[in-house]
Amino acid sequence: MSGRGTASGVVFQGEVGARVAGLILSERPLSRIIPNCPGVPLRVLFETPAPVDDLLVQTEVGEVYVQAKRTLSLSTRGESELASVASQFVRQHRMGVEADGARRDFDPSRDRLLLAVGERAGATVAQDLRDALDRNRTGAATALPAKLAAALKTFSNHIDHEWRCAAGSKITSSERAAILAVSAVAVIGEPQRQLVNEACRGLVETPGDEGMLGDLLDAWGARASADGVGGDGASIRSAISGSISLNEPPSYAKDVAVLKAYARSVVQRLERFTRLAAPEGLVRISRPVAATVSAAASEASLIVTGDPGAGKSAVLHDVACALATLGPVVALTVEATSVSPDALRLDLGLEHALVEVLQNMPGSRPAYLVLDALDAVRGGPAEATYKRLVESVLALPGWRVVAAKAAGKYRGRQPTARALSAKVLALSTDGTGATEIATNLGISRASVYRILADGRVTR
Repeated sequence: MSGRGTASGVVFQGEVGARVAGLILSERPLSRIIPNCPGVPLRVLFETPAPVDDLLVQTEVGEVYVQAKRTLSLSTRGESELASVASQFVRQHRMGVEADGARRDFDPSRDRLLLAVGERAGATVAQDLRDALDRNRTGAATALPAKLAAALKTFSNHIDHEWRCAAGSKITSSERAAILAVSAVAVIGEPQRQLVNEACRGLVETPGDEGMLGDLLDAWGARASADGVGGDGASIRSAISGSISLNEPPSYAKDVAVLKAYARSVVQRLERFTRLAAPEGLVRISRPVAATVSAAASEASLIVTGDPGAGKSAVLHDVACALATLGPVVALTVEATSVSPDALRLDLGLEHALVEVLQNMPGSRPAYLVLDALDAVRGGPAEATYKRLVESVLALPGWRVVAAKAAGKYRGRQPTARALSAKVLALSTDGTGATEIATNLGISRASVYRILADGRVTR
């Protein structure tokens, strides 16, 4: 529908998009709800600038352009809604499919021009035209029942007329056949909702919550349709993350398990820095600064600096344990062998890139990436890998980074906040809160937290 369409049309668009979103999250094929439709959906977009503009579903093999009409009849009139759909199909087919910045022809094994209708649509469209197009695509249209033949003829006549309007010439039989070969009708209603809910059964963390997930996807689809946006699996997850707990996508389950096990081993290794050997046994060293770092990290990403041996790794251990009560924590030890993102992936034993695994990590947000010994790769080939990793993770919605590195010698003008360190510490000792300290000294609250959390401060 052109522009934002009617309120009823937008609502139905949202319902169609919600069903596709469920398949995106569960990584199930479109054929689960749209028979003979190719591909597993990766992204759904609403109100696109394409001629078929209601929805665009991008799959791993191609694209499905969707026109959504809750009700529609098989009309022969040139000004009918069916004629409008035919016009959009013709113009889209002539334009082709955009792939990798270029245009290609439609391919029946990869792409579709899809008319999605509701359960109240007339049987002549929802059944007769649907079945006629499916049989035509598979080469079984030579002996169609009369009502299917009539439906196919009506739609073909609209295609012929709209082609002449668009091209200024009569359509050829091969051109008509090419359009009909990628055209399809699908009914989207309550049965399709139930099929998607069943597909999502293993996705919800709490058994039985698939119905709630369906409701959340309906709300997401309604908003996305009204706003003319959309999203992929990660953005859909992010939009509903505060309302339901989901497991990782099926294709990421192995990597998530591997990364969680690796992160646990890193935290266990860091624990040895929290204790000292004494005649009476191991003595745990309490570092109150860890609480300050944890509080700061709950609000923003940060770097913990300090001289070698100052206790940064011990602080990171305590911080990782504290943050784990707030959201997912992935702790890593920086390795000099990770000279590229792919080398880092192999070092961790992952099938997907680390950033992709983090993006699909289940759990609430914010989530935290904790990096120990960031300075270990300073000046080496792996430095660029971890710099890129930090930048990429900071760009992920809901992710924060807490990293430890040795203090470097500062050259140049002394930063204003650093120059006020003594006053910040004195006020904190007197019991003044971070917000009040920031206001009194004219610096940011983040700067106050950084000063209080500085690994060089001895408590």
